[in-house]
Amino acid sequence: EQCWYCLGHGVTGEGVINTNFYGPKRICDAFIPLLDPAVGRIANVGSGAGGGYVKRLGETDEARMLMRGDATWDELVEYVKTKMATKSLDDHGVYGLSKACVAAYTQFLAKTHPGILSSCMSPGFIDTAMTKGYGANKTPEEGTPAIRKCLFEKLEGNGWYYGSDGMRSPYHFMRNPGMDVYDGIMPF
Repeated sequence: EQCWYCLGHGVTGEGVINTNFYGPKRICDAFIPLLDPAVGRIANVGSGAGGGYVKRLGETDEARMLMRGDATWDELVEYVKTKMATKSLDDHGVYGLSKACVAAYTQFLAKTHPGILSSCMSPGFIDTAMTKGYGANKTPEEGTPAIRKCLFEKLEGNGWYYGSDGMRSPYHFMRNPGMDVYDGIMPF
């Protein structure tokens, strides 16, 4: 089964989960011991599709787990396995699931490694092989402001999510550039 969002790369849903969810964990496991807890940073690349996934869940325990930062790594793994086993997600959903879970993992990192500044961000709707034909019009270079901010600028919180404009954004819906900066208040 091909993931529509990743057709430019010929990736299955399991490949999307492996890359977008398990990949950051493998990288963090390898590099966290090398980071100076006084100045170390982790910047995970998420997507507005993660917030869209959480929004579609509605006011549920699933949504609360993904947006409030209470989930452990093991709980996230079990959640992903359960969702993938049901085969109830379309290809949009698999991609959104992977990005919602990497955002939740970022919150977990902030709690388990509080000295390291962890963040997750969306580069925006970038024109790449993955988005070909879906109206993306930003260049890859235009996808770097939030990444650069999370890597190099002063951040006011640990475990926060940032939109493509580098402004704090919610975990439970997609905030577009120009919208109000997220205030951190969860709806439920």
